[in-house]
This record gives sequence, structure tokens and C-alpha cells, in this order.
Amino acid sequence: MQREVNFEEILEDSPMFYSKLKIETEKNKKLKKSLKNMNKMAQQYIKAASNLSEIGKKLSESITDYNNLIFDTTQNDGHALINEVLFGFANNFKGVNEARKLNFELMQKNLIDPLVIFINEELRESKSHYKKLLKMRNERDNTFNKFLNTPPNSKNSKRSEIAFNLAEENYVIGCLDLASKLIRIREKKKFEYIDRMSDFLQSQSDFYMFANNVLKKNALIYKKAEHQISEVKTYYQDLTNEQEKHKKKIYEMLMEKRKSKEKSRKTLEKSGYLRMKTGGVVHDWSKRFFRIRENKIWFIKNSKDMKRRCELNLLLCTVKRNYDMKKINCFEIVAPNLESNIVLQASTEEEMRSWMEVISNNIELLLNQQMSDKKTDLSGTERANNTLKVIYKIPGNNKCADCGASDPDWCAINLGVTFCIDCSGAHRSLGVQFSKVRSLTLDDFEDELIPLFQKLGNEQVNKILEAETLETRKPIYKDDLVLKAQWIIAKYKLRAFTGKKIEKVVLNKNLCKSVTDNDFDQSFKWLVYGATPSWQNPDLSGQTAFHLASQFADPLIFLLLFQFHSKLDSIDCKQNSPLHLAVKKNRIEMVQLLLNKNIPIEIDNNQQGSEDPLALAKKNGFDECVALIEKHLKGETILSPINLHNSQEKNENSSLSNESKLNEINKSSSKEELNLQSSNNKGNLNKQKKINNISQSNLTDKKINTASNNNNNKSTTVKETVATNGKNNKDNSSQRPTLKGSRILPPRKMTKKQSVGRPLPSIQKPPPVSKKRYTLNIGSNFARSPPPPLPRKRK
Repeated sequence: MQREVNFEEILEDSPMFYSKLKIETEKNKKLKKSLKNMNKMAQQYIKAASNLSEIGKKLSESITDYNNLIFDTTQNDGHALINEVLFGFANNFKGVNEARKLNFELMQKNLIDPLVIFINEELRESKSHYKKLLKMRNERDNTFNKFLNTPPNSKNSKRSEIAFNLAEENYVIGCLDLASKLIRIREKKKFEYIDRMSDFLQSQSDFYMFANNVLKKNALIYKKAEHQISEVKTYYQDLTNEQEKHKKKIYEMLMEKRKSKEKSRKTLEKSGYLRMKTGGVVHDWSKRFFRIRENKIWFIKNSKDMKRRCELNLLLCTVKRNYDMKKINCFEIVAPNLESNIVLQASTEEEMRSWMEVISNNIELLLNQQMSDKKTDLSGTERANNTLKVIYKIPGNNKCADCGASDPDWCAINLGVTFCIDCSGAHRSLGVQFSKVRSLTLDDFEDELIPLFQKLGNEQVNKILEAETLETRKPIYKDDLVLKAQWIIAKYKLRAFTGKKIEKVVLNKNLCKSVTDNDFDQSFKWLVYGATPSWQNPDLSGQTAFHLASQFADPLIFLLLFQFHSKLDSIDCKQNSPLHLAVKKNRIEMVQLLLNKNIPIEIDNNQQGSEDPLALAKKNGFDECVALIEKHLKGETILSPINLHNSQEKNENSSLSNESKLNEINKSSSKEELNLQSSNNKGNLNKQKKINNISQSNLTDKKINTASNNNNNKSTTVKETVATNGKNNKDNSSQRPTLKGSRILPPRKMTKKQSVGRPLPSIQKPPPVSKKRYTLNIGSNFARSPPPPLPRKRK
């Protein structure tokens, strides 16, 4: 479109006019799009510059703080010029950023705001004019067609002509307005916004000139301080060199000290590859990675299976050279809980001797520690003896729960039963999900487990697990290990004698109900039947048995659940952990027990405010809960509340008089006398004599364990502890050793070489065992198949 309006083209309504009009309209459309994009980029530029100014301002403030920390302005330490440089740079940098912010505020006012007005008003107005013009053109064409179709002498001919002329005039006026509008926009965009952009560039140039002048002043001060800076650098370098020399001297002294210690100290740790003989008809040799650490030895199969296998406590082991194999550099490890010795082969003789020496060093160290513990730590020995006394007083615990052997020294802490060493191997093969095996004499026994055993015991547990034995004969202590293992697998793993099978969902719901009712016996029953403590109950918003126990049950029930499932990271549908619910109920003992078991406390629930247990306790004003959680967060040990109760009971029991203790022993003795009335006359007479001897003595703590056989009468074993009246009694030759660390080994023939270097306790002659040889092979196939047939009861 030309600068002047061509009226002839407008009046003629020529196609050339409409072509030019369309071209100008499209140009304005593209111009609008370009200006919008420019406006968007300018807005982002201003925003980024504002952020840069704010960050620069904070940087200058941090430089000032740093300078205040490094240089003390109150003292003249010779670094005044450096101090002036840093302060000057911080102030100048702050001024530059303030000037930058002001510059971009002017850009917003002088460039961006007019640009937005031009886009939103003038360009939009030209577009609306173009649409109106098209509408006027259509109206003119319609009136013109109507005028042509009207008869010349009719009444409407004059009216149609007037309407057509009026539409023609409106159309021409619209064309003139649009043409002038487009010409004005075209000319305005050539000078006005170029002028504004040049002003913006000039302001940017002025800003950078200002920043340059400001920073130049700081550079002049920096040149003056170069001498002081070089002095500081030299001092720092000298100090660093001196420290390195001192550090090197200390390191050399430590290395010499370490070498001297290593020479005088025996090696206790070792790792490396050994070849191990595996079982079978044809003996194979497999390469395994063995490791000795923390007085234990184990091996790892390969990089894909990193599980520890065949982990042995070296206290119970003996190492010796093997000359029977037709291979060189062989040695074997002897352990009482293994069916056969572990035969290993090293690559060289020196390597073999090194392995044997490390194993011997660990055995020697452990034996020396035990001897020192027996001499110095009498309290630990008394504690172990007291634990045995308490556990043996529980009904049925003085005999093995599976074969009836007397004086069992192994137990399952999740089931509360005791068993002999022969049955302990089968219990270990079940896995910890069925039986958590622990030694009553060798392992540490937590005080909190004693109340758990007092609630359970062999007699109580066997009523559940041996409810319906049908015609299956229970093994006795004389039976073979294979028969005992079959019975233990059928009893604990397959639950073959508990009666009818119950669905898993029903078991889990019954467990939740018994926990809510605070019923310990029923809770244990459903756990033994196979209920899962971590099962989320959909009827209770996804709460588990742990959640219910933390609200309604005693801590002892929660400890029972923990023995069957030790992970406490379960949450319900509201993201509440058991600790959340215990805090809400202000159950101090339960909070203490949960923290003792290291429950995660960083979990936030999805309630209003998303609170963790500590925030929840503070909100409700539960000061004791707050103190316990804060103590746990500091890394301090939280004692178990069950442990505390147990210690209180111990203190109360220790304060009893000698007379009350003697009465208690007499009661237990009379109870045992009643239980033995069915024995033959000879056994009753022997027992009555011993009871009379006890009642006449002044001893304050005695325990009588009797056992009789229907076929032949065995002598009664009497255990006596030290009297409190100051008189020391000699140990009975038939007394069973109960010191911590003592161990009765299984009946096994040992050669002279095997017994070297390992003192064995005196043991009684074991009962005769069948000479038949069996091999125990319990695998996954056995678990999926029904239990093997057991011998029927003897008629």
C-alpha cells in the first residue's frame, strides 16, 4: 500500500486494493507475533537481571561477613590494605547491582510498557477494522443484489436504491479508515520503537560504563595491597611446608609403632580362596572364598550369591592337618555341630600353615577370654546361672521339648521352648522364620526374654503343636538323629499335629483380634499356626498387628510379635507407624520398647501438618515421650521396659529373707514328690531321702531335678548352689556345669590329634546310640511333600 491513499482503487473496489489490503494485514499479524515474542524475552531478561541483582547484593553481604570474620578491625595486624580491598569490593559490588536493578526498571517503563500498549491496542484495533470492512462489503453486495432484482416501477425500487447508496458510502468510509490506520502503523514502527530501543541500548552502555569506573577504583586499591597479599601468600606457603614436615614425621612414627605391634601381635583375620571337598558318592572339590573375622569362619559361594554359608564359631572348632587325602596342602576343621569335618586345600604349604595358624590364634584368644571371664567377671557367671534356674523352673523346660532328654541347654527364643544339642541341629535347619536357636550357656541371654519364656514353656507350647499326634510316636532321646529331625520338621515347619488347617486370611484376622483383646496365649497360638504380624488388615485402615499392639496390648505381646517379624517399618493407610499410635495414646512403656527396637522415627503421617512422632508428642504435650524420642535421636541407649520390670523383680527377689527362699524350695520339692508317686518304690525312697537331707540343711538356694525310667531306675541328679551362710560346699561330681562358656559336646569319638589344643569339660557317659548310620538330607523337596512316615506307638 502506498503512502498516499489511492481513492480511485477504493472507489472502484478493485482487486488490486484488496490484494494490498490483505498483504498489509498479514504483515501486521506477523508484526504482532514478533512483538509478543520480543516482549516475552524482554520480560524474562528483566526477571533474570533482577534475580542477578538480588544474588549480587547477597554476595556482597556475605563478602562483608567473611571480611569481618577474617580481619579484626579493632587490631592493627598489618593487613589494613587487604581489609580495605575486600570492604571496597563488597560495597562497590553492591552499588553495581543496585544500579543494574534501576537500569532494568527504566527498561520496563520506557520499552516494555509501550510495547504492550501497542500490541494490545493499535494492532488489535487494525484487526477489528479489517473484520468490520469485510462485513460492510458483504452488506453492500447484498443490498446491491436486492436493488438489481427489484422491478423499476415498484414501490420498493426507490427504497432499495437508497439502502444500496448508504451501504456503498459506509463501505468507502471503512476502506479509508482502515487504509489510514495501516499506513500509520507502518510508519510508526519504523521510527518510534527503533528510537526506544536505541535509548535502551544507551542506558545499558551507561550502566556498564558506571560499573567499569566503580570497579576500576577497587583495582587501584588492590594494586596498593599486592605487597601485603604476597607476604600473606609466602607466610601461608611456609606454614604449609612446616605442617607437611611435621605430619610426615608423625606418620613415620605411627608406621614404626604399627610395625612393632604387628610383629608382636598374632594375626586374627584372614581371607582368600580355598578348595573345599563337597559330599556325595564322588567327592568334588569346589573353589570358595573363605573369611575369618570376629572369631568366626565362613565362606561365600560366588559373586552372584553373597550369602554367608557354613558360619562357625571358632570357639567350638579345632583345626588339624589332614594326611588321609591323596592331595597336598590339606587341613580340616572339626566342629561338634557338623556331620562331617570340613576338608580344605590351600595352594601352597605356607598358605595352609597361615590358615591353620589364624584359626588356632582365634581359638586360643577365645579360650583365654573365657578363662579371664570366669576369674574376673563373677557377676556374669551368676547371671547365667540365675537365667538357667528361672528357665528350668518353667513347667516342662527341664527336659527337651522334642525327645525328652534331661537338662537341655539350647532354646528357641521365638517359641519359648528348650531342647537338647541333638535336636538343636534340626532346629537350625528349619531357618529363623520357624525357630530362632540360641544357647543357654554360650550366648548372651537378654533379660527381656525371661518373661517371654515364663509365659510359654515346653508344656504350654507342646499343647498347641502336639494337639493331635494321632498314632505317631514321639521320639525319645535314644532315637536316631534322622527320626528326631523328621519329627521336628513335621512339628514346627509343616505343623502336622496342630489339627485342621486354617486359611491364611483367617489366621491373620484372628491374630489382630487377639492382640486387640490383649490375649497373649491366643496371639501365640495364631503366630505358631502361621499368622503374619506384618499383614495389613483392610478392615482397620491397613493396620498391622504391630499397630494394634502399640495401642491396646502389653509390651510383652509386642515383644512376641517382634520375635516372629523383626522389621518395624510397616505403616497404615494414614502413613502412621506403630510409634505414631503409641505416642497418640501416650503409652510410655510402648514408646520405650519401640525405640529400644530401633523403629524408624523419620516417617511423617498424612494427617494435617504431616507430623512425625516427635512433633506429635510435642503437640499433645506428652513430655515423657518427647524426652525419650530426643534421647534416642542423640544416639543414647533406650532400655527395654520389660528389661526394667525384670530388673525390679530381681531386686525384689534378692531382698527376700533366707527363710522365704527355703519355704519356696520346700514347696517345689513337695510338688516334685507328688509328681513322682507313680515311680517304683526304690526311686521314691531315694528321692525322699534327698528331700529330707535338704530340709535339714541351712542352704538357702537348692534345686532338685529328678528323672526316672520305667525299665531301669536311674539315680537322681541333685544340683546345689553356694550357701549364703558363709559355708562353702564341695561341688557334687554329678553336678551339671552351668558356667557361661561351658558346653556339653555330643557323643562323638575323638582321636588324640583332634583333642589337642582344646580343653573339654567332664561329661557323663551318654546313653547308647544305635550303630546304624543315617544321612540327614532335608531340602526344598521335603518341604513341599508330606512328612515322611513316623513309627507308630508301641502297644
